[in-house]
Amino acid sequence: MKVQLNYQPQAQGQAQAAFLRGGGIMDWLPEMERWGVAVERLKCFVVPQSLADRSPAGLLVIFPDNKIDLQNGAAIPCYLLANRLVLPLQAELTPVISAAELDRLLLFPLQFLHPSLGMVGWEANEQLDFGKLLEAGAEKSRAWDLAHPGNAPMPPLHDAKVPQPTMEEALAQLMDGIDPQPLSDLADKKKPEEDDSPFGRFMAGLFKGGLSMTNGIMDQLPTGEGPPGEGFMALSKLAGWLAGKAGGGVGGGSGGGRESLEGQRDSALDKLLDMFDNDFEQALRYAIPLDDPYQKRGMGSAGGSLSEKDARFNLGRIGGGVGGNTWNIEPNRYQILRERYLKAANEAIARGDFEKAAYIYAHLLHDLNGAANVLQQGKMYREAAAIYKEHLKNLDKAAECLEKGGLILDAIDLYIELQRWEKAGDLYATIGNKAKAELQYERCVDAAMAKGDYLEACRFMQEKLGQQDRALVTMLQGWHDNKQDVACLRRYLQTVCRLPEIDMAQQLEMLYTQHTPETKQSAFLSTVVVNLDLLETDEARAKARSIAYEILSSKSARGDNNQLGLLHHLIPEDNMVGSDVSRFNSGLKQPGKEPVKVPQLNKNIEWLGCKTLGVQMLAYGREGNHLWLARFNFQGNVEYYHWPEHLEQGVDITLITPRGHDGAAYLYAGEQATFSKKFLPINERFSTALEVSSPNWLQDDFNQLLGICLRSGGDISTLVTGGSYTTLKRYSAAGELRSEMHLKTPEGGFFQMHSDAEFQPVCEVSGNLVTFEYETLLLIDSQGIVQTFPAADVIQGISLSHASSSRSLCAISTHSQAWHLLDLTAPFQLQTLKLSGSIIGEMCFLPGNLFAMTVSDRHAPDSNDQVLVYAVGGETPTLEMKVDLDFKPVAIIVGPRRGSFCLIGKDGKVVAYEVEDKLDDWN
Repeated sequence: MKVQLNYQPQAQGQAQAAFLRGGGIMDWLPEMERWGVAVERLKCFVVPQSLADRSPAGLLVIFPDNKIDLQNGAAIPCYLLANRLVLPLQAELTPVISAAELDRLLLFPLQFLHPSLGMVGWEANEQLDFGKLLEAGAEKSRAWDLAHPGNAPMPPLHDAKVPQPTMEEALAQLMDGIDPQPLSDLADKKKPEEDDSPFGRFMAGLFKGGLSMTNGIMDQLPTGEGPPGEGFMALSKLAGWLAGKAGGGVGGGSGGGRESLEGQRDSALDKLLDMFDNDFEQALRYAIPLDDPYQKRGMGSAGGSLSEKDARFNLGRIGGGVGGNTWNIEPNRYQILRERYLKAANEAIARGDFEKAAYIYAHLLHDLNGAANVLQQGKMYREAAAIYKEHLKNLDKAAECLEKGGLILDAIDLYIELQRWEKAGDLYATIGNKAKAELQYERCVDAAMAKGDYLEACRFMQEKLGQQDRALVTMLQGWHDNKQDVACLRRYLQTVCRLPEIDMAQQLEMLYTQHTPETKQSAFLSTVVVNLDLLETDEARAKARSIAYEILSSKSARGDNNQLGLLHHLIPEDNMVGSDVSRFNSGLKQPGKEPVKVPQLNKNIEWLGCKTLGVQMLAYGREGNHLWLARFNFQGNVEYYHWPEHLEQGVDITLITPRGHDGAAYLYAGEQATFSKKFLPINERFSTALEVSSPNWLQDDFNQLLGICLRSGGDISTLVTGGSYTTLKRYSAAGELRSEMHLKTPEGGFFQMHSDAEFQPVCEVSGNLVTFEYETLLLIDSQGIVQTFPAADVIQGISLSHASSSRSLCAISTHSQAWHLLDLTAPFQLQTLKLSGSIIGEMCFLPGNLFAMTVSDRHAPDSNDQVLVYAVGGETPTLEMKVDLDFKPVAIIVGPRRGSFCLIGKDGKVVAYEVEDKLDDWN
């Protein structure tokens, strides 16, 4: 029976024991002293690191009858099963074992099962006696100057040998003593009484493992130009002899020549494929591993059969390949075999057999990322963490698995190593270690202040450290800075309004007179007016109105009436004030259309791109070695967020968003950088929450990743290339692997994307995926079937029409100064326009059947760019607008009104444009 320790969120009983981490008595005593129980009343047992390392890993303490308070302490609470087996309080054995069965299975009077240290047992006399450790012995008086030096030490022992026969003699004796009956005959004619005998088991193990063992030894022998020695010749002889006897398994006997061997192997593989159709459980026991860099199959003579193996996931077998046969599988059989493995894994996931799926991924496909993923789904977090840490080197995922598995202190160590101090602090807080939690939060404050992220620093001060006064001072610092000034002032007002001891009228007066220069009066006015509802006293509201009237009067005297519309907030009881302001402004304006108002982004950040997600825009850029994100809208609201992770210069960053309006986005920078998760909440300025994260669970695929698609609904699809196939993988929003399949041509053959292709955008259209490589556009359906559309030259970018559009259009730009318009609804009509001498830059579809792009002069790279707008509702695109630009745009986004669009510059400049005339004719 296989017993497993599983984490449970609820405690499994009352704490009857505790485990204290640490390597010595000084690590344990402070916590034990806090309990207030005399040490002689506690039963203590030292827990070693391992069988090989007997140094202390911690102390197991069994409590007396009275209850001990373990809250807010460093001890891990435990409970006892059958008064003999100690388990962590939030862990249970699976399957459940009765007390009688447990008593029969345990070897020692007391045993402790730790998730990472394993099973430890003690005899009754191995209890640690603290009294003896702490007693001071009586002083002994001795005359040490009279000590005799003693006998001279024996010379050191350098070697000890027993006369040995030569290797040739030993192997001859071994082979003479073994029945030369073929293994296939043994499998058919073995006697029942021989099966359970020690010699029978030894013989079976010899024939199954002897050849691979011998070949493995031969593989380690040095090579040279001289003749092989006696040992090599003897081992070679044994390898050949064993190969002639070990012909059992799937596929038949050993065969005499090379052609016979290859024929046997082909036959064995054909039988294996047939077995997958009839009994895939049996097929898995004979399946041969593919793409395993650890596996060393192939030394000397080898059989043509497949031996039966244990088809269970085994963490210890990963990375420790043993010798075996080399199977050079021809490509067609290889692809079919891999398809069968993937199908078996998908079926195992679908029925919840995650351990079987992990065996297929880890031991047969050597897809350790897939194995770790399904292990998580099966709640085998310790095994998943070991794979992530030891094999994939993905410490983020390893830490997450350790946390989910209840190994909190081990997870904390990894989070600190990753400089994810907030997470480490949160975990310290969950186990009641307040001092260490605060130390990690202070690290977060220092990092945020170093990057000028005042809001983030204040969040830690308020939510984690409980330092309200310090946070208020920091908010005022941010108000005086330009990066987060409005957001910091807003946070300040929202905070002080909730403090009953604060006089808000005095606060407003102080903020206006002492902290608001003339250049910030407009921002101060709009922030105060929008938050008027927070003011609970008549005095505070009267002070806010007085300051607002003063600022509006001063601005109007200078001819600036842009903020007069705020009067309806100041005088809500006057229903006519809005109309009065409108008539007043209309009388001052010249005839013509009112320009679109757009925010300006921080100039100190080098902006790299921008995406539209619903009614909010996301611009991303870098300042020094750190990434920044601006969330803004066309009401003039901007919020800035930054990531503390170090970002090397020259690393390309991609912001991946869904084609719909879902509240999720991904930051991808390949294996060069991963980013922590940011949550952008709903507030009075933004009506939709947004989560921005990094797909860290894909780290093992980063070297072969061709594209990521964040699908509407939150699912993720990836394209991964490797060997002679390209795989489409589907994940849930939580990163759980759902399925994977190889891409195929419409004729049924395998479709391979180039392994050296760069990371490309992948978009979703009506359940299909659209991407490109080199000069070909690819349309991939839900079954992995690929349709190709060749372009005249290498494709450099694509853009899709909006999800709400009635037609699915795709624009393609190429290196040959041309752009193509493809209707993705049958019959896939392709239109091409040539732009001689131009390099096409950013592209964007606009509402009203419009398409905008930026172009630069190929022959004059220093000249100004242009923006071109085409109508694409007719049979051929027609140019409707051309504008010369005085800055370098990095993105085009849809504007706030129909027929409008905005360009975002590298320096944060945002300029709005409107396409004039004939918009209704294009629908």
